[in-house]
Amino acid sequence: MDREAALKNASEPDRNTGPDRNAGLDKNTGSDGNTGPSQNHISCTYVTARYQETDQMGVIHHSVYPIWFEAGRTDWIKMAGMAYSDLERMDIMLPLIELTCAYKSYAKYEDELVIKTCMDKISKTRMSFYYEIYNTADENALIASGNTFHVFTNAGLKPVNMKKHNPGVFEKLENMVQAQ
Repeated sequence: MDREAALKNASEPDRNTGPDRNAGLDKNTGSDGNTGPSQNHISCTYVTARYQETDQMGVIHHSVYPIWFEAGRTDWIKMAGMAYSDLERMDIMLPLIELTCAYKSYAKYEDELVIKTCMDKISKTRMSFYYEIYNTADENALIASGNTFHVFTNAGLKPVNMKKHNPGVFEKLENMVQAQ
């Protein structure tokens, strides 16, 4: 199963109890034998579309989606047992070097949305995330999908080899991608 199908099929946590960290402990395997992200390594972040995020046509402005991707990425890192602030204290920065977003449909004011996030790839110097945003009123309604690409740097924004810079964090992240 590819990452898109795995995200779409990821069980959503009960909003009242928070993410179900035990959902989908086994890999998802498609008929082609490929594996997609384990549901255990997909974060679900809920947002309500705010009035200030709409444009003159009453739909969410395209510039809001990268902000929602960041919210999903932040939750994914928390799910991995860290926080962005923890990484920064360890002299690890993740500046964005590329972003893609494909707009499939639209969201409107007060729509309840879920951002499903997984880490896509990791190397010694870079990592990427994949996102899908769904309208919770119709889970089959994919609103947008995209990727962000990041480079590991120190606080001075000098690129670092993460495997050498902080082997523990690198191993933890790498293991999560391999488990997908």
